[in-house]
Amino acid sequence: MRSLNWSALPIKHNVVMVMLMTMVCGTTWGQIDPEIQSVFDKMKAKYENAKSISMALDYNVYKGNSTKPVQTSRGHFNMKGEYSSMRVMGVTQLQNAEMQLMVDDSSRMIVANPVIKNPNYAEAMQLSVVDMCDSAVVVNRVGNVSVYRLFVKPGLAQEIGKLDIKIDSETSFIKELVMYYNYQMDFNMSSRERDIAIPRLQIIYQDVKINSDIPSSTFSTKRYFKSITPELVPNPKYSNYEVIDQRKP
Repeated sequence: MRSLNWSALPIKHNVVMVMLMTMVCGTTWGQIDPEIQSVFDKMKAKYENAKSISMALDYNVYKGNSTKPVQTSRGHFNMKGEYSSMRVMGVTQLQNAEMQLMVDDSSRMIVANPVIKNPNYAEAMQLSVVDMCDSAVVVNRVGNVSVYRLFVKPGLAQEIGKLDIKIDSETSFIKELVMYYNYQMDFNMSSRERDIAIPRLQIIYQDVKINSDIPSSTFSTKRYFKSITPELVPNPKYSNYEVIDQRKP
């Protein structure tokens, strides 16, 4: 049993990485239907070959089988070459030529790391949900849009048991991802009465653009720092944030 702690929950920190894993990871299963395999291969190639990607994200956290979300938020994701910018539930992650940056508003923390060359956004989380799945079935199909249910191999993923992925076969864009978590959590943090249920996370992808022109300011760290050399000096807005500079060994 776990207490609900959004600051520690993968729903908050890792949702974008899971999204990217799903888009860029290859999936090859021994028993998968060749038609389904072809859909995932085309989706993978669509994103891998893109020079830039941008999209808005709507994500909803649900309790058990409820159809009403207990938490909703909107985020964004932009990638251009080795540069990236993403924001999820108060956590911003940036990479440009100077550093890799994480800003957590709820924890009031800024962490700077060295730039990752030729970044693999799936490996960044060290977990590939799609590659951990050993089977997939079509659960719904309307026109060009299909929903595929993927089942995680037993014992490989402690957090997630299965996921649903909605894909438009005409554009090869992912439209929606639902992750079904394995564990129960306490959704009531304001009283002694527990509200125990299994969480599930829905991500809806909006306004997806491939190979569009993304302004360089999207990946700038100037909004956070007065200066970055020889040390990081935060702007007044972030003066009460803890700054951890790990750019040098």
